[in-house]
Amino acid sequence: MNCIVISHYNIYDFINIDYIIYLLSLKYIRVYILLSNDVFIFCQNYFKQLSNIFYIQIPNNINITPENYNSIIINYFQNQQIQINDNKNYNLIKLGSYNNSWDNLKDTILIDNMNINYFEIFYEQYNLKYYKPITNEKWMVRDYERENEYYQKIYSFYPEGYIFTYNVDLQNIKNINNKKNLIYEYNDKKYKNIEKWSIIYLLKIIENAKELHISELNMLLLCTTIDLSHISNKYIYSKKIFLKKYFPSLREWIFIYK
Repeated sequence: MNCIVISHYNIYDFINIDYIIYLLSLKYIRVYILLSNDVFIFCQNYFKQLSNIFYIQIPNNINITPENYNSIIINYFQNQQIQINDNKNYNLIKLGSYNNSWDNLKDTILIDNMNINYFEIFYEQYNLKYYKPITNEKWMVRDYERENEYYQKIYSFYPEGYIFTYNVDLQNIKNINNKKNLIYEYNDKKYKNIEKWSIIYLLKIIENAKELHISELNMLLLCTTIDLSHISNKYIYSKKIFLKKYFPSLREWIFIYK
């Protein structure tokens, strides 16, 4: 028996539901996952040890909706010349909004109005508590050669060390005037030759930073997949304080509520 998984497809979604993907890989012969092209490289590396995971890629400008997912699946299997019969050969697994679970929840969670973490719903559908019973070492494989290649390029800009920032207003960083020459801003246009890296290849760059300043969830949850306890100054620019509850490694980070 095989299965097809339909869910949201940001990187932080897959980091949150990684344990479910792992369980599905044990239960089914093949697991097909719908995802956008821009997260394919991440998932390909992140779930690399799960050999029975396959990906149905869609263009970044197309959103998966309850109305179009079926035609996307059918087109994929026709192009691959694979016979598909949802009723007999495949279980179709809908997670999150595709099971009408997010209708009453807000994506933005404020300090004074903290709704339930919506990823609990993914797990509740499987009668699981939302927690990390096993580490991502069960499925994640780091490409150390590629990581080092990119790290060396950044090191050539900052041989004396650097501060890693991601989607943060630099004016919010403490003592900015004393640190300007040290700041490596991932999305800065001056790094145009490396701008298109998948963020999973940034792990060594992150591990070797003097400080971390991050606001974006994809990058922040990527940081939870590695040990950063050796970095003293780690800052999160977000009001989503529920992250401290569900990701213990983030409890040592300082939240800046901007």
